[in-house]
This record gives sequence, structure tokens and C-alpha cells, in this order.
Amino acid sequence: MNALEVQSREQAGTGAARATRRAGAVPAILYGGKKDPEMLSVNQRLFMRELGRSGIFSRVFSLVNGTKKQEVLVRDIQFHPVTSVPLHIDFMRVDKTHPITVKVPVVYVNETASPGLKSGGVLNVVSHEIEVSCALGDVPDSITIDLTGLNFHDTIHAHEVKLPPKVSLPHGRDQVMATIVAPTIMPTATESTPTEAETSVPSEKE
Repeated sequence: MNALEVQSREQAGTGAARATRRAGAVPAILYGGKKDPEMLSVNQRLFMRELGRSGIFSRVFSLVNGTKKQEVLVRDIQFHPVTSVPLHIDFMRVDKTHPITVKVPVVYVNETASPGLKSGGVLNVVSHEIEVSCALGDVPDSITIDLTGLNFHDTIHAHEVKLPPKVSLPHGRDQVMATIVAPTIMPTATESTPTEAETSVPSEKE
């Protein structure tokens, strides 16, 4: 489990949030679990490091605030429209006894075993994530989608994806994950058609 150090914030509002950012931290809020929301701040540099890893919304974090620890999921991140620096983070408390719904990264494999892709087709990825429901300890790092045997115009739906044990789809079973798109110009044959001279029967004079 990923540990992430946080600190409590005493003041809310735009001015307090700006002061937090000037101090090199990101304002955050923690909610859920039938408890009151808590205002927090997270070291910007440390959180940016976590952003550089995949699956920020599917990883369970242990928020460390002094001697207090709480298991949470990142539910939302607001980014600066120009710099892409995180401006605010929403954390949600998780309960080990109840299933949780999270978005998990998707990995597409076996492209060379897809007749459509081998013939020049293109994998059109509609979604790089899939939403699943499972217990806290069963959250997968990623979900694999096998492209073996897929041809032009084939479509992969969420309900066709093979999920790990104890993991299910909460909704969106008809969600399109990816399609195999045919090339705009089909490849030409490598062998040319024989010419008339090559196919003619030799005359008696030769």
C-alpha cells in the first residue's frame, strides 16, 4: 500500500488554498465513511511523483497525518489548465468490509496475433480504463485485454473482457473499449501479374 503524508488545514476558502499552494502543497479534502470531511494538504512534489505512476485512481493510499492513518482512494484531481499542476485533490475513505468501485488501467496485448492489425489495421482505443467493483484487497493493478484473433471492424465491449476472480463490472457492460479499424488504403499484392510476353507460347521459329 502506498503511504502518503498529509497535514491538516485549519482554514477553507480560495485565499487559504492559494496560501497552501504557495507553500508547495496541494489542498485536499477527505470524505466518506460516515465521518465528517477533513481539510488536508499534500506535498506537491510527492504527489507529482505518484501522478507519474499508472493507476492513480485505482491505488489504495494510506494517508499518514501524524500518528493517524486512513486508507483512501483518489476520487478526483483538479489541474491547472495551462501548467497541468494539481490544484485540488479529493480523497475518499474506504471500508475493507464493503466492495468499492474503482477505475483500473487497461493493457492491450497480443497485437501480432490479431489478423486485422497484422494486415495494416489500426487499434482504436476508446478507453484506457475500465470501472470494476471488488473488495479492497482484490483491486487489480491493471486489466489485460487480449487482441488475439480480432479482425477489421471487430469491437471489444466491457462485458467481453476477462476479469480476475472476485472482480465484477458494476455497470456499463456495453461500454466500447476498442475497435480494429481497417486501413484507408489496402496493401497491394507483392507479386505482379505476368505480362503477355511472359505467358505467350514460344513460336516454331524460336
